[in-house]
Amino acid sequence: PWPNPGNAPLSFQVDLPRSGRVELNIYDPRGRRLRRIDSYLTAGNPTVTWDGRDEAGKPLAAGLYLVRAKYDSNSHTRKFILLAN
Repeated sequence: PWPNPGNAPLSFQVDLPRSGRVELNIYDPRGRRLRRIDSYLTAGNPTVTWDGRDEAGKPLAAGLYLVRAKYDSNSHTRKFILLAN
């Protein structure tokens, strides 16, 4: 996540050995999924931007969140802090 901590929108850079479908999921600290972003990205270090909103379009409150990136059988989870939305 970049910037971290930061205000919305936030960018998530992923490292992809080849082009493909990437799923980003935003979770609260209790593990509830708040937003799913599904994209087809090109190989390299593409960036996905998140607007700081949940699935219903409601801005999320400032706080600690997690993002999980899934690509093929790989997944990586990172913490980030949303300062304001």
